[in-house]
Amino acid sequence: MSFLEIKNLNYEVREKKILKNINVDFQSGKFYSIIGPNGSGKTTFIKHLVKGMGLKNNIYLDGKSLSGYKAKDFARKISYVPQIISYEIDFSCFDVVMMGRNYAQNSLFRVDYKDIKKVEEAMKATDTYFLKDVSIKDISGGERGRVILARALCQEAECIILDEPLAHLDINHQISMMRGLKEINKRLNKTIIMVNHDINLAIKYSDKIIVFNKGEIEKECNPNEILDKELLNNVYKLNLKDENINFEQFFINFY
Repeated sequence: MSFLEIKNLNYEVREKKILKNINVDFQSGKFYSIIGPNGSGKTTFIKHLVKGMGLKNNIYLDGKSLSGYKAKDFARKISYVPQIISYEIDFSCFDVVMMGRNYAQNSLFRVDYKDIKKVEEAMKATDTYFLKDVSIKDISGGERGRVILARALCQEAECIILDEPLAHLDINHQISMMRGLKEINKRLNKTIIMVNHDINLAIKYSDKIIVFNKGEIEKECNPNEILDKELLNNVYKLNLKDENINFEQFFINFY
């Protein structure tokens, strides 16, 4: 079932086209990875999906234009984990995650036992519970990203959109985050849309992969179709040969 549909989306800055005729239909309950080189339009596209680039009448959420959604209603549908996160106020990590509960309430926000349990569960799921009493300003970029993911989980939206959540994470936490997102996707039937620079992880955990190149969607495909040397050479300006790609292990050897 269609959850988020984009029809003929175009965007330009000072006559430079950033997004060109984007058409894609995100299905409910699926895991999508968006890949492509730097500057290909991935982050700009994501910002359009979360109403960060002004209201567009050609983006539809559950069949309704984004322009028709109030902030509270939109937050029940989509939670967003941005690429760059900064806090000027000295919040504890627990308080930051608790902010996600504000969107889940139907009335004036009051913390109760259920909210506290949800925060604890989200922080344990993202391996951040040990940071609960630490200031958000005193942790690493990778830890901050995981705390913001915990906040998104607490929001209990139908879809989580993430812009490069694996940046600044070591390999162990990259794999842990992908496993956690996949579990959330399967167990709670949440739609996951994420920008991901690691093709190997995208192949392993995604239902669909969307390839951006020069502001356009070069290809939308199943994970097993992405290991196409012509496609990868064209998009990433590589010189891959057949022996560089292991089709059985879904591993691309760039070295």
